[in-house]
Amino acid sequence: MTIPFTCSFFKHFDKLDNLELNNYLKVNVIQPELFLDTDHTNHKQILAIFNNQVNRPRVPFKQKNVEYTALYTNFNNIDFNKTPALIPARDSIELLEFTFSNMLKYKVFDHILPVLIDDRSIRQEEMEKLADKYNALYIRMDYESPTFNFSVINNAAAAFCHKIGFNDIILWNSDLWVDNKKTIPYLLERHKKNKENDVYATGVKLLYPTKGFCDLIDDDKFITSLAKDFGVDHKRIEQLAPHGSVQFGGSSYTMIPYFNGGTPIIASPIHFGRFSQSGLPELSIDKQVDFMTGAFILCDLEIFKKVGALNPSLNSQFQDVDFCLRLSHAPYKIMFYAKGVHMLHAESMSLSSKGSSREEKGMKSTEEFNRDLFSNQTMYAALWNDLTVLGGR
Repeated sequence: MTIPFTCSFFKHFDKLDNLELNNYLKVNVIQPELFLDTDHTNHKQILAIFNNQVNRPRVPFKQKNVEYTALYTNFNNIDFNKTPALIPARDSIELLEFTFSNMLKYKVFDHILPVLIDDRSIRQEEMEKLADKYNALYIRMDYESPTFNFSVINNAAAAFCHKIGFNDIILWNSDLWVDNKKTIPYLLERHKKNKENDVYATGVKLLYPTKGFCDLIDDDKFITSLAKDFGVDHKRIEQLAPHGSVQFGGSSYTMIPYFNGGTPIIASPIHFGRFSQSGLPELSIDKQVDFMTGAFILCDLEIFKKVGALNPSLNSQFQDVDFCLRLSHAPYKIMFYAKGVHMLHAESMSLSSKGSSREEKGMKSTEEFNRDLFSNQTMYAALWNDLTVLGGR
């Protein structure tokens, strides 16, 4: 499976014969991206297109060319004995401070090189100081968009890491934590060994943090935030007792949203075991999976590039699943580990004012963001409906 446009950052670095690392490197690229033409279509029209299995009309995508500027710094922190962890963030200084201090506490920095990707923050000086404090590579990203492009900003970091000679990368969310010292070195070792068997991507069971794990988390708002995300009453979420439960237990699919008319995707990817008790036997086994969440993906960097990196036209949703499906169809294997290992992911958790950021102040509830989400759904459906449902794997 190919994607509509390849990553302009990888193209840029491929053109460079030599790369001199002084104090900083500035890169400007034009990235072609597709988005849904909502000026001439609406939700019902798009659903009708995908319901027509015989003479399906052309999906009304339009192309836009977005200029991205990446400023790469802190080259003195490069250590090829470690694996770069790409951590995108936007002004969430307090959250990042907790995340980096968590890594320090559990000796994660013995194994990984933090790469702080600053997505157009207005607190740039504080972001730079934080990168300096924790010996991180610092990448400042600037571009014009009312929303963010998770795919391109991670591609910008991955392309640089590939050019200078790293073998692997980790996609690592800014709200992803550990509670022990063994998980990260274990995953890195398994990942390295498994390449002999064409396993080039590695994931791990993710749990919601327990109450009190992070003092930035508002436990009450966590319940209401999850309820809003899943469109259910907050009492239902309370009954599920989400603190400490499974957030991602492997890959699965559901067709319910499609049959309910909520999405053009026939088989929607979902997290297996979400809200289940973490110790259940079926959630404590190592297994091959179709996809993993972008909160944590450990991947061979050459293979990451070979299959097209993250899809630039999937800016905020499904880019992780799309990437993993392209890996599987290459074909490469994806291993998921849950036997005795886990990490913590604060997905959907509302942070208190101590951890406020522009995202927490409503960016993800804007009309532009919701428009992008539906555009991402439509793009994913156009790429994968037939392959994931009609026996393509």
